Amino acid sequence: MSTRYTLTFPDSNEMLYLAACYEATNGVKLTNQAYDACSYVTLEKAAQVAKTLRESLGYFPQIVEVNY
Repeated sequence: MSTRYTLTFPDSNEMLYLAACYEATNGVKLTNQAYDACSYVTLEKAAQVAKTLRESLGYFPQIVEVNY
């Protein structure tokens, strides 16, 4: 089992997993599929994504550690 991270949102029951994105940005993408999540995404990367989303959402999504 490896550690993965998901973001949760107070106005939704949806969990979005964080996955590596190697296409155009070499960054992180959000997915609702647990099997797409990867251990490449560290807690620090998850925090960066949450901070970026805060700017458009107006609040920080919660970071949750999951084992998959």
